[in-house]
Amino acid sequence: MKMKLSILIALLNFIALSCTKDVYTPPLYDCNTTVSYETDIQPIIEANCAGCHSTGFSAGDFSNFEGFKAKADQGLVNAQVFTEKKMPPTGPLPDQDLELLYCWLQDGALEN
Repeated sequence: MKMKLSILIALLNFIALSCTKDVYTPPLYDCNTTVSYETDIQPIIEANCAGCHSTGFSAGDFSNFEGFKAKADQGLVNAQVFTEKKMPPTGPLPDQDLELLYCWLQDGALEN
């Protein structure tokens, strides 16, 4: 009986310790180039976000710069795309798009 209890406790400890939340650690992006909202970021939003985040959408309207900038300033873009990896719901963005978005956010999310 003690042996079964020991095995059960060991198994539960293993399961508990193996459950960790993935935290996004961005690769070392080269953010020395200026990322343009209009040229670089807007096409990413249109291709991956605007289908849901359109005019009147309660979780954010990304049909214009102001709507996306508001969520970026609140840290929600960073949280949803990089940390929690919930957006876009179809799966993670390609590495090149992630790098552009990351660098744009790091540069202050400018309307350029």
